[in-house]
Parts: sequence; structure tokens; C-alpha cells
Amino acid sequence: MKQLFEELLSVFSLERAGIYLGVLFICLVLEIIFIGWENCSLKKIINLKSNTVKLDIFSYIFKVSNFIEILGFIFSFGLSYVIADILGMPKTNYLQEYIGNIFIQNIIFILILDFSLYWIHRFLHMFHFLWEIHKFHHSAEEMTIFTTARLHPLEIAINSIVFSIPIYLIGVPAESYIFFIIFTSWLGHIQHSNLSWNFGFIGKWLFISPNSHRIHHSTSKEHFNKNFGTVTPIWDRLFGTWYELEGESKKIEIGVSQDYHNLSSNIFRSYFLSFKGLFLKILNKNENIRTK
Repeated sequence: MKQLFEELLSVFSLERAGIYLGVLFICLVLEIIFIGWENCSLKKIINLKSNTVKLDIFSYIFKVSNFIEILGFIFSFGLSYVIADILGMPKTNYLQEYIGNIFIQNIIFILILDFSLYWIHRFLHMFHFLWEIHKFHHSAEEMTIFTTARLHPLEIAINSIVFSIPIYLIGVPAESYIFFIIFTSWLGHIQHSNLSWNFGFIGKWLFISPNSHRIHHSTSKEHFNKNFGTVTPIWDRLFGTWYELEGESKKIEIGVSQDYHNLSSNIFRSYFLSFKGLFLKILNKNENIRTK
């Protein structure tokens, strides 16, 4: 437990920050090249006109600095780190023991964690009290590359708890975990960019594209509860939540109804209101399942 708190107090990780900032730089350059300065995330950030963009920036700073992990510990009353600490690292690395090829190990590991992410994401939409937490991410009214980090600390804690289970059960090579972090980081930045890419065949069957993820953020009722996947559309196709876009994703309006987050750029206000909404929904036993 002592080691746990020492890790928690080591807020800033140069390696983690380097990964995120490196990926950010590449994605910002791609936006400028393919859609121009007028439509890119960097211009929105520099202009800093809207509260939704300001919340994106604060969220990204908290993510890169790892401060969001500290907040996740606080909002989960330490549960996320206690569970991870109890589980610890697996004694047997089953992936390495039974599969010698590192490339195949990475693929299996990504599929297992992405399967977990799919159901976490789906539950965050399904249950009213969990939606109050996830709503902060969906409240973004403008898509920027920084929106990928727009997550409530409690959602980060929930992800950490669920992640620790398959990692403990199957064992994970350090290389596979590093690869997963880098790859999903890049994909998350691209998915929340203003690039109108569908990835063609790859976007239909292998990796979630920016177009497909924008559908997930759409305010249109026909797009509700669609495209939950983080990495691959396989799980959406398998469980009937896949929606394939016909036409331009830029025309899709994003955000949420009854939005209170963007009334202020105070990110701690948003955190508190989400937490308050969660407890109110828990107390209201007649409102457990979201129908849309």
C-alpha cells in the first residue's frame, strides 16, 4: 500500500506526457495538412472563444500531467487503486507462455481490452447514474483533438478497475501494454479530430474512424446508442450497435440535451455537477435504465 501512495504522489510522468504530446503534435499537423487552418483544432484552441473548448484544454492538461488519476482516486474514494493494488500483477503471463509471437500477443491483448471498453462504454450510456458521469464527455459542442481527454475522473477510475481484471487474469507483457497505450492514444486523438475520414474498408471492419465516432457523439435520435467501440467496430457489429454513415460527418451536430457543463469553463464545477447527478439518479430508483 505504501508503494501505491508513492506512485499516486508521483503525479507527472515524462514518459506518459511524451507519448501524449508526441501523438498530439502529429494529429495537429495532419489536421492542418488535410483540412486547413480554418477548420483545425489548433485554431479553435488559440482563439479560445467557447467554454466547451476551454473545458477540453483543462481536461487535456489534467490527462497529460496525470492529475486526472489523482482526482479519480479521490472521486472513487480510493477504490480504483485499492482494487488494482489487491489484484497486483499476475504470477503467470499466459499470453507469453502460450503465444510466442509478440505481434499476435498484441492483437489478442487489444481485442480483450477493447471488448472490455465496449461494455464499459455501453453501460455508461445504458444506466442513468453512469450516464451522468459520461455525459461530461458528450457535452462537447465542438470536436477538437483535445476532446479525447474530456473525461470525468470517476470514469477514469471505473476504466482502471475494469482494466485491472483482464490484465490480472491473462497476464500482459509490458511491451503489449505500452503498444496498447500508444496505439489507442493515437486513435483517440484522430477519432476526435475534425478530419472527415472513414478509413474505407479498414474503417468498416478493423478500426473506428473519425466519421464513425462522430456518429456516436451525434444529437440525432437515429444515432443514439450507436458505435460504442473504441478500437474496432467488430463488437458493434456483433452486438447490433453499428451504424454506418452515408455522407459527410461534418454536418452532424454533436452535444447533449439539457447541457449544463458548457455554461461555465470551470471544470471542477462540471465534475461536481456530474457527481451530484450520479447520486440523484441512484436515489431515484425508478430511473435506472436509459431507453435512448
